[in-house]
Amino acid sequence: SGNAVYSIDTKAGKIEQWFQDPMVRTNGIKVHNGAVYLPSGNQVFRVQIGPGRKAGAAVMFAMGAQTDDFGIAPDGTLYIPSGKTIVKVTPSGQNSVFISDMGNENPAAAWVSNDGKWLYWPERNGPAKLKRVALK
Repeated sequence: SGNAVYSIDTKAGKIEQWFQDPMVRTNGIKVHNGAVYLPSGNQVFRVQIGPGRKAGAAVMFAMGAQTDDFGIAPDGTLYIPSGKTIVKVTPSGQNSVFISDMGNENPAAAWVSNDGKWLYWPERNGPAKLKRVALK
């Protein structure tokens, strides 16, 4: 919600604020390998999950790709749709263009298959289509 992330305990029926940072205004989140990834404008922040599941400090992980949502591969690589491109960010934070000039597609989200072999995104213009490309 805005610049906060909440933890939900479904068994206890409790919702608690887990993280808040006025500089991080997130739209979607991903959890991978003990960290939470938060897109905010043209940056993606990473917050480590600490002992007792407490939030660590937000650290800028990637910059330069305006996004709403993104996919994360089993190895920690991010695939970030941004305008008419998809940017690839390695686990060490190195950016490169994965797909350029996607024409009219302009995807707002991407998903990586559980086996890490495919990247999917919805086509936004024209009839609804789900597209995919091999990652390996």
